[in-house]
Amino acid sequence: MTEHKKKYQDIKIPEELDQMINRTIKKEQEEEKRKSRNKRWIAVAAAVAVFITPLNVSQAFADTMAEIPIIGSIARVFTFRDYRIESEELIAEVTIPEVAELNNQAFEDKVNAMIQEKVDQTLADAQERAEEYKQAYLETGGTEEGYQERKTEAKVDYTIYAKNEDTLSFMLFSYDSVAAAYAEYSYYNLDVKNDREWTLLDLLGKNNLALITEQVKEQMSQQDDIAFWDEVNEPDWKVREDIDFYINKEGRVVVVFDKYEIAAGYLGRLEYEIVK
Repeated sequence: MTEHKKKYQDIKIPEELDQMINRTIKKEQEEEKRKSRNKRWIAVAAAVAVFITPLNVSQAFADTMAEIPIIGSIARVFTFRDYRIESEELIAEVTIPEVAELNNQAFEDKVNAMIQEKVDQTLADAQERAEEYKQAYLETGGTEEGYQERKTEAKVDYTIYAKNEDTLSFMLFSYDSVAAAYAEYSYYNLDVKNDREWTLLDLLGKNNLALITEQVKEQMSQQDDIAFWDEVNEPDWKVREDIDFYINKEGRVVVVFDKYEIAAGYLGRLEYEIVK
């Protein structure tokens, strides 16, 4: 694993790209200055090394700038880096988010470090699977030319669920073309005012698992089109303590079950909104 992680980490992102990102995220009020930054970005993008190709960064940052409040400061998630990595075995399109405007810089740095570590490990794992897949392909009669036409592809991106004065909730997800089983989902639910991560205990109280289980079962009973696993219908079944969740725009908890956890895999990850 270490060797594969090092191989990924050795793919360097040009220093100029980081510098451009830092310049781009600064607030500018004058239209001419904004246009000037876009021109400088185009120049930097043209100079990026062949293995790292930015993808729609200008649009991503345009969207970011549009979300920055003119008055006041609201915690936010924005695209920190948007690029493409290509090795002999893998093509990866990566969008790395970063949080900003938190009250505590140390907590902000901690969250961003967690995100970066997760992305690094995800890409290292994808590189390892791609190498194993390529080896198996060649050993079963495939050719190098043939593999290049079916090279493993990976994707890393994020989804924002809630962003306000109290809460920042988003998910980092990844998947690759080797198998759907390797899809990963990491949820971040931040208590912006107190610089910590929200827990189900914080949001739903001491008996949160009983509350969640009761409401999930009630909603399941209304889903006649879904055949849940038999054990889910047992009286002693309950939601696991480490269930994934996010906070939606209405401020409500939404619990997310893993694929295959409570029903057939083709149904994907089933979600249930919980009302306190």
